[in-house]
Amino acid sequence: MGELEFPALPRWPIQGRTGRGMVGISGGDRPVLLGYICRGLLAGDQQVDEVVLAMADFADAIGFCLERTFVEDAVGTPTAFGALVESLGEAGGDAVLLPGLLHMVVLGPQDDIKRLFEWVTGTRVLVL
Repeated sequence: MGELEFPALPRWPIQGRTGRGMVGISGGDRPVLLGYICRGLLAGDQQVDEVVLAMADFADAIGFCLERTFVEDAVGTPTAFGALVESLGEAGGDAVLLPGLLHMVVLGPQDDIKRLFEWVTGTRVLVL
């Protein structure tokens, strides 16, 4: 069976949406990143906190604002992932940030879940 083909997404730079309360850790009118982490892939709450801070630093360094990070507690019932997708549909976000692609791959056996997610949501996925 061949590889799935998805239409190309717009190229960088992403144009940030304004007027949506984009004040986050660093604040200001900048494009918004939403984070996603699977807790089970990390060593505990301290590492989750460290990863969230590293994601915020990365967002700041590339000119984005990490508005919120969704943390998945149980991969078998991906409620945080559902909330992330719902948030993208309601309030929007310019991109999703993962600490590693494995954090999304644990959701299912899809061969190219990153590209599928980008295609379905219209949102770019960035990886630390």
